[in-house]
Amino acid sequence: MDPQFKTSFIPKKNLAPKQTRKKSFGVSGLLSLISAVLVGGILVLAGLTFLYQQYLERTIEQKKQELAVQQERFQPALIDSLLDLDARLRAAETILNNHVAPSQLFALLERTTLQSVQFTSFQYSDNGGRIGLTLDGRSRSFSTVALQSESFGAERSLRDQVFAGLNLDAEGNVIFSFNATVDPRLVSYSDLVRTGGASIESEESAFEESSTQ
Repeated sequence: MDPQFKTSFIPKKNLAPKQTRKKSFGVSGLLSLISAVLVGGILVLAGLTFLYQQYLERTIEQKKQELAVQQERFQPALIDSLLDLDARLRAAETILNNHVAPSQLFALLERTTLQSVQFTSFQYSDNGGRIGLTLDGRSRSFSTVALQSESFGAERSLRDQVFAGLNLDAEGNVIFSFNATVDPRLVSYSDLVRTGGASIESEESAFEESSTQ
């Protein structure tokens, strides 16, 4: 046997610990890489968000300046005065449409009442646009009341006409009551103005002159 050849069963290198260290180093490196990527992504996203916010703020400020320029072109003071004028005109229109002219009803009664008929009471009511008329009258005979009924019946402005309470008073005159509803257009002041208030005013003036003579 060669005396220079030595045999040993003890391994000179411990391979297992090296393999373990190599494996642990690979996992920690991968985790570090993932963390770095995530942090970088977050930083990039934060930067983009900041830049977009700055862009939005500049855009909003620019739009505000453009809006201010446009408002100056449209003269806000003039617009406010025109809006105020429009509100006043609408209020005046509402008042005009709701205003009534009962004088037209008196003119109708004057035109349609027979000379031999006398009205002793007059009641006028307005219940939500439904205008009621109640009259108490007297005449010389029943035939005169019939003629008065025909005269009122020819007037389309007087609706739902009812003659009732026919009787004789102590002097022998025929007394009666008359009820009707009035067409709102007859006493509408706005319709009066639109359909010729001048002619009606002239008729009223003529009536006043005749009554003073």
